[in-house]
Amino acid sequence: MPRINDLQTAREVLQAHHTHAQDMRPIDVSACWNTLNKLVRDEDRTERDFLRDELGRVPGALQPLLETTMRLLPQTAEAQPVANTVHGLAHVVTHVPA
Repeated sequence: MPRINDLQTAREVLQAHHTHAQDMRPIDVSACWNTLNKLVRDEDRTERDFLRDELGRVPGALQPLLETTMRLLPQTAEAQPVANTVHGLAHVVTHVPA
């Protein structure tokens, strides 16, 4: 599995999740949301625009990541993955208009 925080595009994050979802741990899922958060908040709007366009084209594009999140987060007693996930998800929702 690639180091999620090192991925450079939203497409790479979504592809990494698609390929490795079954092997992910809560910290990996939180890294997906945290990385998407960083990418959509960048001054260069490329990743924000990509994700907005992808969600317009495929409304359920984030659904697999959301489902993995809902499956894994309740299994952790660690606060950090939960906090990172909530923070990242909130920023993605805020910065990627529907």
